[in-house]
Amino acid sequence: MNLKMRLDALQTLLHVSGNHEAARDLKRYRSQIIDLQGERNEIVHALWVRGDYGSPMTLTVRARGTLDQRKTGRKPDSIRALADRIAETAFKLQETCATQGVFFG
Repeated sequence: MNLKMRLDALQTLLHVSGNHEAARDLKRYRSQIIDLQGERNEIVHALWVRGDYGSPMTLTVRARGTLDQRKTGRKPDSIRALADRIAETAFKLQETCATQGVFFG
């Protein structure tokens, strides 16, 4: 089950259990979580290559209808910033759910 499906299932469970406030809070974070997942996947699943001057780059290849190749320079600070945004969003979601009586194991 992919992340979108998991979030949908969790939101449905919250609604069915009558915890509409927590479901609303999850919906508020959903698009941010999906966006962060896409950014994370581009870094984690990409092929790492060297640029013209040895700088780290990711090579992303997509084959959905047409072949698309893209090289992107990756600075360590940008990767750390993404990790921080993921951690911050996860913490906010867990904190919000905990105040609504929803706990994750």
